[in-house]
Amino acid sequence: MVSFTSITTPLLNGTVPGFSGGLLEATIAGIPFQIIDTSVEVGRRLQRFLFPGVDAAAFEDLGALDGPIALRGVLIGADYVQQATLLRTALRTQGPISLVHPWLGNIQVVLLAPGRVTFSFKEIRCARFEVQLYPWTPPSLPGSNSLAGLELAVTSAIDAAQSYMITALTPFRNAFAAFSAVQSWTASIAGQFSALVQTGPSGDVVGPAASGAIATLSAPTSAPSTGWQATAVGNVLGVPAAIGASASPPIPAAVAPGGVTTPATAADPGDTTAMLLAAATIAQASGNSVGGHAVGTLSSLAVGLQAACVAQAAQTASLIDYVSAQDAETEVGLLMAAIDAAIVAIGTLAETDPLNAAPVWQSLHDLKSAVATNFNSLVGTLPQVVSIELSSAVPAWVVAHYVAGDTPSAMYATWQDLLARNSVGAPAMLGPGLIEVLNAA
Repeated sequence: MVSFTSITTPLLNGTVPGFSGGLLEATIAGIPFQIIDTSVEVGRRLQRFLFPGVDAAAFEDLGALDGPIALRGVLIGADYVQQATLLRTALRTQGPISLVHPWLGNIQVVLLAPGRVTFSFKEIRCARFEVQLYPWTPPSLPGSNSLAGLELAVTSAIDAAQSYMITALTPFRNAFAAFSAVQSWTASIAGQFSALVQTGPSGDVVGPAASGAIATLSAPTSAPSTGWQATAVGNVLGVPAAIGASASPPIPAAVAPGGVTTPATAADPGDTTAMLLAAATIAQASGNSVGGHAVGTLSSLAVGLQAACVAQAAQTASLIDYVSAQDAETEVGLLMAAIDAAIVAIGTLAETDPLNAAPVWQSLHDLKSAVATNFNSLVGTLPQVVSIELSSAVPAWVVAHYVAGDTPSAMYATWQDLLARNSVGAPAMLGPGLIEVLNAA
């Protein structure tokens, strides 16, 4: 047990007998009070087992223990009764409350046992209280941690890429030749990005959504201005950010002009993921597309852009509504290959610049782990595509009944999947040969 006591010089006014002056202040549920003392139980959670005929006990270690917090405090002031009433209400409220403590910090706690508030005629303008608290950790929902971890890994990878790209440009603050080479490079990839978003799947949505970022990227500048490095990098990374954002429609106004609501349009997440992976390939190939002494700098910019593109692709891939486990496995295979390519690229640059390249390399590895964790939790919830060997021609309805017969409501959907997945021209018969069907029943 660890104990803390607040002891200083005696009070001068003598209105609170038995207390020392200068008590440290804390708050519980937003209510300020002065601390008398605090004790915290710490250790390990051990479970002791006894067995017949065996004298020695067995112990199982269940992990660390951050145990109960015993807290004694005092409410002082002319409104001490009102303060005590607020404290009483807070202790009776369901759920965790906040404790801001000078030694324990800012933590969330729950009441372990009924608290006690004490008034005494010997102590004017003062109310004592005692509470037993326990540190509170919010419960995690199945699958929520993996998605939150993926979002954090995506943000970290993009931030690391942005910092690396700005650092690569910093030595060339006043080098007009390098500045010109960077502008030529951005104009080149802007043209390729423009063709990608306009001609690819969902181009009717992604094209307009990314047009502004691409126009900003291709706009020429005659000379470097103050902070041009950060501006240039921001313009470059604005394109994959715009492509990724197109898969998440903005929340429309409740009532559009004219009193008619208009639903927001979002691009298909699968299409945007494919575009971002293609953009990563464009970035990877662009590092040496412009000659001159700035080739090394352009390689750093290209790899940084490649890392940002694959990170955005990981984000949009998590938005895809996968039909089967095989579909998810195929998508994650493409995504992992793109992340591996980015890791190899940044690893090559780390040979000559390990200090600046290391954060990007580490963030991409963290991203890969987060993608694997998220998709592993997802794949287990998806139906499987099964293969069936037919030795002779069989009516499609018979196969559908065989697969989904125990769930009649799924038979029609299974029949439709049979026709679409096996490209059946004559729906009446399937086989002979190997066919595939989604086992969603």
